[in-house]
Amino acid sequence: MALALFNGENDRAVHFAREAEKLAPYRIFNPWILTQLYVDDLADGNGTAAVERYARIFKGLMNPDEHLVSRTNYYVVSDIVYLLRETGDDELADRLLRDVLPIMESVPVLGFAGSGPWKSLALTLAGREDDAMASLEAIVDEGWRSWWWYFFDVHPVLEPLRDRPDFKALRARVAADMAKQLENVRRMERNGELPTNWAQPAAKSAPPPT
Repeated sequence: MALALFNGENDRAVHFAREAEKLAPYRIFNPWILTQLYVDDLADGNGTAAVERYARIFKGLMNPDEHLVSRTNYYVVSDIVYLLRETGDDELADRLLRDVLPIMESVPVLGFAGSGPWKSLALTLAGREDDAMASLEAIVDEGWRSWWWYFFDVHPVLEPLRDRPDFKALRARVAADMAKQLENVRRMERNGELPTNWAQPAAKSAPPPT
């Protein structure tokens, strides 16, 4: 699915997301698959199906009497807030957004459970676009690059930032860095430090000096 999105093949990406849902309708925790599904549902005028999907998978979040935001589920809250607003449930959306921001402040920026770009999404939804940009710049400075193109170019929540000059400049900076990293990989492949065919081992490097 990621390659299809990267190549701008939205229909293929939706197909892969739908196939994943068929295989595990109650256990889709991948945020990119879930986002692709709800974007497609909204485009088809079927936002209710997307809300029901999140309610099925994240029961504690979607129950108005619980809305249990935690360090294990905060990463999907921004998408749920966006979806709830699109389908008219502003009250629950605002409650979730209020609860998720303190948790994002409490977790590391990078790492498996890090707030990464998710904090920028929440701040954008809160109408704090300058803070959202500051958060994006901070994680880029910290070294965040995972799925960078998706958040800069695709994710619907960040759409309000995309015409900002500072957003465009930050995207260009990350793209240039990734191009430089790719060239470094190609150089290592040419030098035999990395395999060009990943089924084959790389040539042995020279031993370290003694």
